[in-house]
Amino acid sequence: MRKLRGLGNFRVLAAVEVLAFGSAAVLLMARHAPAPREFTVRPVDLRSTVALTGYLEPAVTWRLYFGASTASTAAAASASSSADTADTAGGAGSACGGAASAAQAGVGLGAVSALKVAPGDKVSKGQELAEADTAAARAALASVQQDLDQANGLLAQDRERPGAASTASAADSPASGASPQLLVGQDLDRVQRDQDRIAALQRTVDAARITAPADGIVQEVDTALGASPDCRSAAIVLRSTGLRAHVQAPGGVLARLQTGQAVQLALPGTSLRVASTVAVLPQAASAPDPAPTTPVLVPAVAESAGPPQVGAQDYSLDLALPVPPPGTLPGMAVTATVTLDERAGVLAVPMAAVHHDRTGIHVAVLQCGSGKRSCRSTQVTVTTGLSADRMTQITAGLHNGDTIAVPSAG
Repeated sequence: MRKLRGLGNFRVLAAVEVLAFGSAAVLLMARHAPAPREFTVRPVDLRSTVALTGYLEPAVTWRLYFGASTASTAAAASASSSADTADTAGGAGSACGGAASAAQAGVGLGAVSALKVAPGDKVSKGQELAEADTAAARAALASVQQDLDQANGLLAQDRERPGAASTASAADSPASGASPQLLVGQDLDRVQRDQDRIAALQRTVDAARITAPADGIVQEVDTALGASPDCRSAAIVLRSTGLRAHVQAPGGVLARLQTGQAVQLALPGTSLRVASTVAVLPQAASAPDPAPTTPVLVPAVAESAGPPQVGAQDYSLDLALPVPPPGTLPGMAVTATVTLDERAGVLAVPMAAVHHDRTGIHVAVLQCGSGKRSCRSTQVTVTTGLSADRMTQITAGLHNGDTIAVPSAG
């Protein structure tokens, strides 16, 4: 047996045997396993991430009607598959609330008389977008106002009659005779009816203009000049300038998500990169995707917990993109790289150098003599932490500057 000096810092021990057979001699060199490489332990920065795929969507979408508007957002907590809708103008709880008021007044809006925007236009809060004709409603309003003036005149006269001190309503007055009290009650009822009609007609006139509830971009225009306003169909759909990335997180990653985690958003096929953060955690599982995309896990997580597994159930995660780069549109595919954990300036070794057996976790530490002509390997028990970037953090058992053996591939 003899030692053969390898290349660089590698040493190879080979066995040479000479076998004689008759007058011939055969030299056989035993095959050897690939020599391990040396690695010097140094502080490094580790970062464990997961890449989740999805698409961009508007942060808020407004459906604008004549007399009402509804604002809908994707449920941030993924509590349900339907959008959360809130009435922001017009009637209570329905876009047809304003139309009900017009029906009560007996007169509705006329045809659409002005459309001031087109799909793709940027608008500012309060900007007028569309208008409907109000000639009939204004004429009715003037007529009812005259009726109210007459009713108030009669009420004043009847209150001057002797015995009209009581102001009971007609329903509470005796049915016999037109007493001063009965006349006053009838006058009060007429005044109230006219006031209700005026209020309803005024709401109709006010509903004739659609204005932008916030800065945004016109997404759809679903009416036309001359069309009749319809509370059941939005005339204009407006979206916010801000977008959100709607991605799917597998169940194995859900437990490692935390608010405040840094996120890098990338649009496939482009060089666009946008920073975001995890603001709201998923609260419910998302509906199965008919064409699911398997998330890419990059890289493994702490060995004590094992790498995150792609579960059968996914969870919707929404990530804000308040100022999208130019050219970014709803529906575009997006990849969100979430930083699950990171450690700065920690001792770490290649994952391949860490060995597990029934006695614990070990690393082969090399102790070399003078000139490194020969080295002795010693198994050292270590404690590990985060695993990322093909490196494993060593929290105990090694020191800065230690030299270890790393098995060579192949």
